Amino acid sequence: MSPSGIDIGSLNHIPDSTLDLTNNIIYRDAYRHPVAMGGQSDIYRADVNGISIAVKVMREIGVDTDRQRRHLAKKIDREMRLWSKVDHGNILAFLGFCFFPNVSHAGGSAQLSLVSPWMKNGTAIEYARNKPDTDRISIIRGVINGIRHLHDKLIVHGDIKGGNVLMTDDGVPVLADFGLATLVENDPSLGPTHEMITSTTTASLRGTPRWMAPELLMSESQKSNNETDVWAFGCFVLELITLAVPYSSCRTDVNAMAAIMRGRLPYDFTPHPPNNSVPTPFQPYPNLWALCLRCWETNIPQRITVPEILTHESLRTPVRSTTIPITRMERLSSYVPSTSTPNAPAPARRSATEPNAIPTASTSANNIDDLEILALEARIRIKKRSLGPEDPETLDQMHDLSCAYHSLGRYEEAERIEMTVLEIRRRVQGDYHPATLISMHHLALQYYSLFKLEQSEKLGLETIEAMKQVFEDENAAMLMSMYNLGLTYQLLGQFPNAEEWFRKSFEGRKRIFGLDDKATLFAAHGLMIALSEGGRLTNAAEVATDLVERRRRTLGDGDLETRKSMEEYMVILIKLGRKAEAAELEDILSTPQ
Repeated sequence: MSPSGIDIGSLNHIPDSTLDLTNNIIYRDAYRHPVAMGGQSDIYRADVNGISIAVKVMREIGVDTDRQRRHLAKKIDREMRLWSKVDHGNILAFLGFCFFPNVSHAGGSAQLSLVSPWMKNGTAIEYARNKPDTDRISIIRGVINGIRHLHDKLIVHGDIKGGNVLMTDDGVPVLADFGLATLVENDPSLGPTHEMITSTTTASLRGTPRWMAPELLMSESQKSNNETDVWAFGCFVLELITLAVPYSSCRTDVNAMAAIMRGRLPYDFTPHPPNNSVPTPFQPYPNLWALCLRCWETNIPQRITVPEILTHESLRTPVRSTTIPITRMERLSSYVPSTSTPNAPAPARRSATEPNAIPTASTSANNIDDLEILALEARIRIKKRSLGPEDPETLDQMHDLSCAYHSLGRYEEAERIEMTVLEIRRRVQGDYHPATLISMHHLALQYYSLFKLEQSEKLGLETIEAMKQVFEDENAAMLMSMYNLGLTYQLLGQFPNAEEWFRKSFEGRKRIFGLDDKATLFAAHGLMIALSEGGRLTNAAEVATDLVERRRRTLGDGDLETRKSMEEYMVILIKLGRKAEAAELEDILSTPQ
């Protein structure tokens, strides 16, 4: 027997002793009672080396026999190993385990328990209730990123709800409680999927009743899966926006389960268009209500998926205005011969400082209208008749038309044309021709604008690698591609990757164009956002301080981009608790321009 009441030999493996924090934990008098109680566990607050931690202690109610005790030990062991498999900014960190003393009874046994950081901000619902102005979209985006990470690891959470989303000191949401988590394809080393040891009725369910998908209640054989996590995620969104539990009109969980099986949705609402198409709490977020309805699709194949949620319009980051298309300033043949052979090998490396090595952006969205579209289409017809459909000058005009469509927000048309241009340029001019690289960059941008993010990521990486083969040093075009790749990763919620590419773009632009250059400041803004959304608020504040100072000095307080940076900086300062500085920015932003 271990120093606890649990036989370590009953576990599927021996816990790593380096994770045993038992001898380092201090339980102060003030922490001798649980600070939170769930259906199957209690949470105690304690200290390790002066740092506050949370100790999750499983209850032994109804656990009387050795067999039941072994089952409970395996359940704890299983949760510990599932939890330790994940490491993500939106998932509560697993610090280790301990043998928790039963302080209620002198001489009592100890219980194998799980240790995590203490979250002083409480749950996401408490956080939103205490801070009505909090950015709910950011919280929702963080939660779905955490779910995405679990599903990528083939882990189903199984109990997503407001009470299992905690807020870090920096205001970042993290998923907690892996007591009902399962592997999609069970790892044999983890033992049976569900061995619930409890005397309560609802604990034998696969989730918490009000957050459960109908299929879990309709069939005893139905296991939690990605689709049931999506249903529960929709219920979490409902909680966060309304600050009420799903099926709030049902007085008991039993009533709620009956409502679920009758096909009722988690929120009672009858739309009366056009003035009442979404519930009142959702009126500031109409697209979120549409997202919830898709999460609650009872026809399971039609239910929205996690990848689709990540690109849903309700969660999109408003960054399109800062994407950078490349269009032609002069004929490509003026700096590269048009006689490149098909599938030409990479040419000798060229200096990035060579004049006109890559054309730069010149077309402004504000200067393009339908008349210019008609003019470009006429030029293309002339070039096709006089020079042929695959002549470089014809392709130049087609590329310019694609850029024009992009500037008008007509992304499908821009994509269609640029795909044709790229296919011909690769075949006729070669994979490493500068004009081909421009088309690759521009098509990746169209994929991003259409939220085809995996395609945007793949082509963006390919473009940058090809540019490195062609140019000796970083140049404007390569730095644009790095910046746009950062935007793609930001929208994917992959903030470390976004930070990497924004930083590369920023450092390169700073070196070539200087700190006050507009493009450099765009990259700095992207870096600030990636750091902030990745939970690195102190680093984000450092970037924001310099960025805001430079934009205010060079562009003025009334400039739109200056105000965007100031607003983001204000939010970061609020999250850091620097309220006086945040108030100063709020006063400036509130002044009519």
